Amino acid sequence: MELAVYAQTFLKELSNEPEDSRIDFAVNVARNISTTVLPPGSEAMKQFTLFLESNMREKSLSAPLCILASSICDHQWGNLELEDLTTIIRICVEYADIQHQPTPVRMPLLTLISHLPIKTPPQALDLLALARAAGRGARDPKVLLILFKTIAGLVNQLDSCLSGVKESSLATELQSVFDDLSLYYPLEYEPKPGTPNPVPREALVDAYNDVMLSSPRIVPYSVPFIVDQLTLAKEQDKIACFNDIVTVIDTHGIWPLSQISRDVFWEIVHDMAHSPEPTREAAMRCLRVLLDHDSLTRTSLVDYCTREFRFDSGSHASVAAVLELSAAAAESASAREMLPALLADLFRRLHYVWDLSRTKAGQDHFIWLAGAARVVSGAKDRVSGIATEVYQASIDAPLPISPRSCDQMHPVSALLAATLERITDVAPHVQNDISAIAVDLLRSWFDIAGGVDHMDDNMIDIAAKAVGISHKHPLRLVAANLETQLNSAKVESIDSLISDPIYGPVFELLRHIHRHKSVKTKGRPKPHDGATDMVIQLAHCRSDDAALKLLKKLVASIPACPIAVEATVFILESFRTSPSSSVLSDLVSKLTTTSLIHDSALGLASALRPHIGVSSDLNKIYSSANTTTLKELAENPSPEEATVQVAARLLIALGHPAASLPLTLEQLLLRLVVVSDPHTAEKVTAELAPTLRGLSSTVVKALSARFIAACDGATPVNEAEVHCVVALVNCASAFIPNDTVRQLGQTMVQVVASGTLESSMMVAGQLNAMFSHYKDTKAVVEVAGLLLGLEGQVYGKPERQAAVLVALAGLLSTMPDPAIPIVCKLRDGEAVNTMLSGIGHHGELEVSPGVAGQCAHALTRVARLAPAVVARSVAVIVTESLETSKNLPLDDASLDSLFEMMMDLLYHMATSAKSATDPVSLRLAVIFQLRPLLDHPRAEMRRAARRARCRWFLE
Repeated sequence: MELAVYAQTFLKELSNEPEDSRIDFAVNVARNISTTVLPPGSEAMKQFTLFLESNMREKSLSAPLCILASSICDHQWGNLELEDLTTIIRICVEYADIQHQPTPVRMPLLTLISHLPIKTPPQALDLLALARAAGRGARDPKVLLILFKTIAGLVNQLDSCLSGVKESSLATELQSVFDDLSLYYPLEYEPKPGTPNPVPREALVDAYNDVMLSSPRIVPYSVPFIVDQLTLAKEQDKIACFNDIVTVIDTHGIWPLSQISRDVFWEIVHDMAHSPEPTREAAMRCLRVLLDHDSLTRTSLVDYCTREFRFDSGSHASVAAVLELSAAAAESASAREMLPALLADLFRRLHYVWDLSRTKAGQDHFIWLAGAARVVSGAKDRVSGIATEVYQASIDAPLPISPRSCDQMHPVSALLAATLERITDVAPHVQNDISAIAVDLLRSWFDIAGGVDHMDDNMIDIAAKAVGISHKHPLRLVAANLETQLNSAKVESIDSLISDPIYGPVFELLRHIHRHKSVKTKGRPKPHDGATDMVIQLAHCRSDDAALKLLKKLVASIPACPIAVEATVFILESFRTSPSSSVLSDLVSKLTTTSLIHDSALGLASALRPHIGVSSDLNKIYSSANTTTLKELAENPSPEEATVQVAARLLIALGHPAASLPLTLEQLLLRLVVVSDPHTAEKVTAELAPTLRGLSSTVVKALSARFIAACDGATPVNEAEVHCVVALVNCASAFIPNDTVRQLGQTMVQVVASGTLESSMMVAGQLNAMFSHYKDTKAVVEVAGLLLGLEGQVYGKPERQAAVLVALAGLLSTMPDPAIPIVCKLRDGEAVNTMLSGIGHHGELEVSPGVAGQCAHALTRVARLAPAVVARSVAVIVTESLETSKNLPLDDASLDSLFEMMMDLLYHMATSAKSATDPVSLRLAVIFQLRPLLDHPRAEMRRAARRARCRWFLE
């Protein structure tokens, strides 16, 4: 039948339906429209459009007719002309009071608009206007999703069809698009609990941002609007504004903000001093991005901070804010451009505050000193040799109208005066003690200044005079104080002293000071067994030559003196000049000493390796070494443990492609991992992996074949071989094909499922280590999918279930962030249910507290990165977490880690609480049940419980 006749029949049948069910009737009719409706000709279409025009304004008929028209257009798409389609859509949009129509009416119209091809420039603007009209005032997430996508698609097509369009017409339409979309900013949407097939929050936000933030046509309108919102918005909305500015810069560069970046900067300055911590964090993220892209922001920051340094900054909050801004500059990629002027005025302000502190009590000196330490330490990895530039910046800076005494002082003298008085012969007790901060600040300054050579005697004398040090050589007194501090350290090894948060900076500062010409190094103590004595000797080595002289003395003390081994490793790793081939040969011979502690020997071999690798006498060193253990490793099927350990050391030190080894490197490595312990195998593999390069794949394939043989559960897997494979994947993944790694992952999953119980748990614990740094997300997802597929195979086998839990929890805890949402969608969210079983059935499946903690940690990461995934199970997760936490014995400190994991999980689940069926009851239950845990006997646990409970209070 003709379209017009069909429409009249539809209208007649519709009149027999109750008014409140007409939309449902129209939807059902639309679903049943088939190709039996005759393709309309031009006359038939004209009659049909006249029919729509004459009836569409009738309020009771408009919605059903829109649905009918949309369905006919959809089914007759290929038979209708573009002009006819546009006409029908226009009638529906303009005559049907579309703003007040429900979702079933709007959705088909917007879908049709999104599919219409653009053939002429005016049509592009016309379709944009139709899309805006069809979606205006919409609140349903499904309508909004298709509206945003439609507008984004149309706007993205504009550039290809704008010839002949007036710029004013284009600007007017784009302004209208922005005006309509800005009403939704910032987009706040969370799926309502119980909604069937809800629109994911991420999908709606991404579609909105595709228009507002990603489209180069809309960004010139949206960015000034977002910046204006910064000054008016609530705190939560401010965070969204800052994050959106970052997105714009990441997508388009700085050009959308080129005229208003200064406004953003001043808003950041305001928020840093007056807003709560979440807003400050968002402001700092935005500032860091601006500093990397915008020279105007860098200039504004330097001008503002230097002005604040020269004058009173007011409250402690204002001081903290300006120091935070300076720290951001120091951590920026453009730090070298900004730091000279900042440090020149900051050091002088330090002197000013220090001078005031001598006559006025208060915390100002501590605050400024701690802030300066953070600024300088933040620049350590970004700038070097900056001392001259800082001095030049201090000369170029104009003097204030009312200069202070420090304004004409050399910045380094000002820094020395503000710190030296705090460096006494008494070691601080805590890391945030003002003397420890002074040491750290001065050490960090020498790091970025390029050492102490920039300090002349006059600069030091000015500082010493200001402080009141009457010593002829002030730095000698400072060095003596630092040595006294080191002597008070109660440590047993050099590593523990250097890594100590208090004594480590003291040692590094002492090293710097001993490089100054005014500090004599005569009278050094002879080598002793004590770590502090040896550390002081190392600090006295002001040059590579001095270090190599000490190294020669240390060689004679190996292996009798363990501290000598540590000192040797430190010299080999810290100084650039390589020892002579004779010293290297002597050290290699020490590696063969069986009385040498194995871990120390492995560390010594690792430190020797790069020096031997660049030596022109590599084969000479190799020929002079006692390499019989390498030969025995290659020939003896069952070498003794001592032989294996020595062979491992030699393989690390001498395992270079140019060395004349008894077998190839990969053959020796394969032999070693068969007979060595896991720690040794992992250490040797990690050292050789960069040298093996492409051969790494050969080793992985060989070991993977051995794992396959152990999948039947008859023979255990060699743990050393597993550690070797993990180290290779971590250190040489660039040289191993992805297919090889995937096959290896599949094999290891088979071992988890059917290997011996010991092998199953061991391999499960290593899977996460193997994929923790692996770049191929697809491989990680495949392995996780295989683990989830083991559910039926391991059901009723508690030990196997525990192994699967360990493997999956480890993967979820370490896999790359983008893989989390993908894995959690596999098998309809089975990953979350599996982790939940590790918490909820703790004990029933013989799950240890450690495994339960891993499951809690994995769920926490899922809740943080994929909140929509856990939203469906929020009530169950919270209930099981509370139950487990309450049942943990409070007097058992070994369970504290599990308790903290549970509290952290509850903390992050608060964000998803709104998705629960009864969020209010759930919130009250958490607050009530966590109350007794606030009386936990240990303070750390009380803090964890309080943190989780407060989060639920605030939600």
